[in-house]
Amino acid sequence: MVPPDKSSLDGLAARLEDRTRRAKKQALLFSSIPVAVAVALIVATSLIVRHASHAVQNLQMDAVHYSETIENLKKEKSRYDERIDALKSQYDSEKKQLEDQNRTLRTTLQAAERRIQQATDFDRFLHPIDMVDLKSLSSRYPRQAEMLKFILDLRQRNVRWRLGGRSPDEGFDSPGFAAYVLRQTGPESLRDLTQTPASDIGRLLLDRMPQDPQPRIGDLAFYPSGYVLFYFLDRSDRPFVIGMTPFGIAALEPGFATIVGFRRTIL
Repeated sequence: MVPPDKSSLDGLAARLEDRTRRAKKQALLFSSIPVAVAVALIVATSLIVRHASHAVQNLQMDAVHYSETIENLKKEKSRYDERIDALKSQYDSEKKQLEDQNRTLRTTLQAAERRIQQATDFDRFLHPIDMVDLKSLSSRYPRQAEMLKFILDLRQRNVRWRLGGRSPDEGFDSPGFAAYVLRQTGPESLRDLTQTPASDIGRLLLDRMPQDPQPRIGDLAFYPSGYVLFYFLDRSDRPFVIGMTPFGIAALEPGFATIVGFRRTIL
């Protein structure tokens, strides 16, 4: 066998070296592809993470904003609730005041209607009386005539009705007026009526004074409505009662209402 010459060996070596270089280049190329892919993935991941971080920050800022908005809305709701409660309380208070005013107005209206009715009734039962009747009474019943003159003088002074009143200037209710006349013209035993509470005077007069089965001149006539009036006869011997009414001092027919009883004033 003929050994290869030197030139052949050099060509073979050159070919081997060239193949080796190409193999290295291919190996380097193939090995750089995963690295490039990895780098690209890392860069993409970094971008994604950065974008996600910005998105999270934006969401956190939005969450803070919405939380503050919710808290503000809660505070607004609380203020509105307090305002609604205050308005409701004011409404309830004003409603109660209006209801009280309506009740007061109804009571006042009913009282006015009763007074109108009473005035109508009193007008029907008014009994005319003048100084001639007083003179006629004086000749037969001087003490009772003195009582009637005192009452007529008070009527001339236009003494008016006042519930619980105790003086001519202040006014009187019906029992108070009777007690005042008796203190001025009646027996000493009735002088202590000045110390009696106004609300008890009518009952005290009814309990303390002697009962009369039949009325006498000057007696007190008691009515269920609370009127306490003096009983007299006019110049024609027609009976009438006189005393304080809600319309002032008036002389009336005794039958304007049912009489509870009579009490003697002249002992």
